[in-house]
Amino acid sequence: MLRAHLGCSLAIILAVSACAHTGTRTIARLFEHQTAKTTAALHEYAQNHVQQTLQLDADINVGGAYPSRIDILYPQAAAQAGRKLPVLVWVQGGAWVAGSKNDARPYLALYANQDIAVVNVDYTLAPQAYHPQQLHELN
Repeated sequence: MLRAHLGCSLAIILAVSACAHTGTRTIARLFEHQTAKTTAALHEYAQNHVQQTLQLDADINVGGAYPSRIDILYPQAAAQAGRKLPVLVWVQGGAWVAGSKNDARPYLALYANQDIAVVNVDYTLAPQAYHPQQLHELN
């Protein structure tokens, strides 16, 4: 039984790695399919649970050698009152191949609702860029 599982796993790995980008694209499609469901559910949940008016400063170009963009999300009342807030820097998961900062916005609204300023960072996905470029962008 173990041999059959190992043989099957090896066959899948070889098939996926046969093309340079097939693995990346396959993983990205799997992530994106699940991400769309999760983001929709989080959006509905956040709409029902976020009590404050939040300010979203979206797609701020931070410059530098790579085209990095960030969002900043924070409670509007805290900003108007000049209150200092703790800051959460969020880098979305996705194994460098899938997702975007936009997918995390409903989830991060829940943090901002708790008087936390959130910096939401994006990076270029593979195959448009390969590791370690994403790390350079995040730096």
